[in-house]
Amino acid sequence: EIGVEHANSNNNKPHVLIYVNSTAQDDDYHYVLLEVVGTNTSFDAWCNSGLFTDLGGASPLIDGNTNSTMGEIGGTGNSMISVGAFTSKNNYFDFQGNNHDIPFYANLDEIAPFSSLGPTADGRKKPDITAPGNVIVSSVNSFDGNYHGNSPEVVTNVNDGNIFWWFATMQGTSMSSPMVAGIIALWLEANPNLTPDEIKDFMQDNAITDSYTGGVPNNTWGYGKIDAYETIKAIENSTGIEDHTVLNSFLIYPNPSNGRFTIDVTDQTITDLQIFDISGKMVYHEQIVYSGDSKKMDLSYLKNGVYFLKLSNSKYIRQSKLLINKH
Repeated sequence: EIGVEHANSNNNKPHVLIYVNSTAQDDDYHYVLLEVVGTNTSFDAWCNSGLFTDLGGASPLIDGNTNSTMGEIGGTGNSMISVGAFTSKNNYFDFQGNNHDIPFYANLDEIAPFSSLGPTADGRKKPDITAPGNVIVSSVNSFDGNYHGNSPEVVTNVNDGNIFWWFATMQGTSMSSPMVAGIIALWLEANPNLTPDEIKDFMQDNAITDSYTGGVPNNTWGYGKIDAYETIKAIENSTGIEDHTVLNSFLIYPNPSNGRFTIDVTDQTITDLQIFDISGKMVYHEQIVYSGDSKKMDLSYLKNGVYFLKLSNSKYIRQSKLLINKH
């Protein structure tokens, strides 16, 4: 069955959809030979189910290549972060204590064999970043009968007194993508005002590169392997608050607070108090001289969120973090 769409509304390209039912073949492979002939043009083709193959030696395409495996939907949008997968683990012990080696999933630190390659149909480099995607332990549907104590994929469980909640190994960019989403959520907790473009910039500038990634960006690794820790340090430093060594600690209590709190200091030479919100904007400034070792503050007019306190004199700067949470 062939369906022709002369101009797709998303990209104004002609599309041809070919539906093939090869289940009647009496072998195990169900090969289909597809020939496309054109003049002074090019085309992109994807299998919805199955793979293009060379049939044991012959080139699958007379003119072209099968290196690009990115489709036109999913992770190829201009504003999307496309995530590839690499191998950070290739063995595990199941719930029964049996060791499983998974050599198919490539050597440690190598790109996973199922990780799609760029470029996109319009020539952009993809993916944007990679993350661990092999032998990843995650929660599974505990009401699915396929997951139980004897399942080879299951590694542990949690019993809440009513039901066993199972955790099992999985693989795929379906594992690496939510890992990146969770990491970005932590970055946004550090700075909720980051735009999608700023997130991409921080991610790319702080990605890990090594002998496996080679020069980046490229169509296998994007900008490399995601680095959650180095990136969040860069984000925090970008708020405009410098990182200084704490010479003498000071205490904020209660913390978290409703905006009313006390600062305890051991050095009475502090002369300047500044408070910044998570974006680096100064929300409070006071020139102070302590008559004792504590100062009561009332900032209950500020919104809920994370704030940074900076105490300074002519010799040094000390800083601490405050969480305001008004119920």
